[in-house]
Amino acid sequence: MKISILTIVLLFQLNTYSKNYLVKAYEVKGRETMFFEPSYLQINKGDTVTFKPMESFAHQPQSIFSPDGERKWQAEKGKSITVKFEKEGIHIYNCKFHFVMGMAGIIQVGKATNFEQAKNFIKTYQTKVAMRKERLIKNLNQVKN
Repeated sequence: MKISILTIVLLFQLNTYSKNYLVKAYEVKGRETMFFEPSYLQINKGDTVTFKPMESFAHQPQSIFSPDGERKWQAEKGKSITVKFEKEGIHIYNCKFHFVMGMAGIIQVGKATNFEQAKNFIKTYQTKVAMRKERLIKNLNQVKN
């Protein structure tokens, strides 16, 4: 199999320009409890996000809504996970153990190609949330097209 120098250079450049973002999972910080920081991110296709628990309490971030064809992911309890986002659109995640407390967030990858589906998902999802239901709506209001 022949690989040209141009192909190697292009692949190297693609990897060079992808970014890694950090989302921290907190129990308590200031007056806030059970939340991700930041809870809304806008990134590019191919970028990665590392989800990291910041305290001893066991958080378990997981994907709960993604564009069609995107693989689901879930961290191990209390462990960091790095996820590469390949599909353009809105991705919603939560903490498996604290979603009822409104511990959820949104990652927008490129354009919000699935905005209406995400909006409908959030309406249904909010029926399962006991506290801070406004967090996901606040995040959805930050989505840019």
